[in-house]
Amino acid sequence: MTAKQVLSALREVAREDKAAFLPGFFQAVPGGYGEGDRFLGCVVSRRNG
Repeated sequence: MTAKQVLSALREVAREDKAAFLPGFFQAVPGGYGEGDRFLGCVVSRRNG
C-alpha cells in the first residue's frame, strides 16, 4: 500500500466533528504542547466512535 493509498483510506473514515475537537484536547494550538499537529478525526475503533 502506498502512502497516498493510506491517506486516502484514512480520509474515508475521518470525522469532521472529531477533527475540530481534537486540536484543543491535545493542545495543538498556537503556544500549545502539540502546536502544528494536524488531525483527520479518525477514531481508534469505529465501534467506539
